[in-house]
Amino acid sequence: MEGFESQPDGAMLGQLILDFDTVGLAYERCIAFYKDFHAHDRPMFVLPRFGTRMSIEIESSGKSFMIDENDVFFLPAGLRHNDRSESRIYDTLALYPTPNYFESLCRQLKVEYGDQISLSERQEPMSFKRSLFQTECIDNVVHRFVSKSPPGHFVLQLYFAAFFDDLIANAHGAASTTIHDADKDLAMTIKRKIESNLFRRLTNKDLVDYFGKSQPTITKIFRSAYGVSPMQYIRSRRLQEASKLVRDPKLSIDDIAALVGYSDAAAFSHAFKNEFGVAPRSNGRA
Repeated sequence: MEGFESQPDGAMLGQLILDFDTVGLAYERCIAFYKDFHAHDRPMFVLPRFGTRMSIEIESSGKSFMIDENDVFFLPAGLRHNDRSESRIYDTLALYPTPNYFESLCRQLKVEYGDQISLSERQEPMSFKRSLFQTECIDNVVHRFVSKSPPGHFVLQLYFAAFFDDLIANAHGAASTTIHDADKDLAMTIKRKIESNLFRRLTNKDLVDYFGKSQPTITKIFRSAYGVSPMQYIRSRRLQEASKLVRDPKLSIDDIAALVGYSDAAAFSHAFKNEFGVAPRSNGRA
């Protein structure tokens, strides 16, 4: 899989690159990310996560595209571009189907959605709005990386096929949704509020006061979109970040607990073990 011969500028916090026969994957988490002009030998779907904003500049045209966690950015194979984080933290997953596999998927979807499905032949980049289902797909892939169980070939292929089918269905208005657009927008706004205050004290009352909705309404809308309540989401996200920090031997468990918003190290250790099945001290220094 070409395009990873050189490392990006910035402080790399985590990186996973998988190269399989049908779909490749690159997950990178970095502070102040920048990668100079380069090209990949496969088409690419770029998916920023958790408040990441990034720009992609195309060398041949000079066009620059700004994308964030609400977008899916498609880049054809061989198109030289650079990548730059516009937010301090760069947390992004990219999926790289092989040309033959990608073309076969596009042919299959033409049967269902019509001849307008021609991404495999497209020579210009294209941006899509991301659905909640697509976000869940990539979050599941990244969660496997965080838990040190990266997806195998077959699992990654299944995720990509489901992701791509939903992407095309949404692009042609064929996808069904379980919540109204207004509720979906509110759920996403609540999520952004949480992510921007992830390690600060944030209560249900804070959300009620900020959004002017009742707690049952906020919980119902958020749960419909993400499958958990806002407080459960905060807990899970903090522990995801903690699972990365425990790999740093310079940080004590007390340090990590404080960094991810826990005032009590014992409560943090208990929550961590419930989430991941192991105590944090088995991965980091007590």
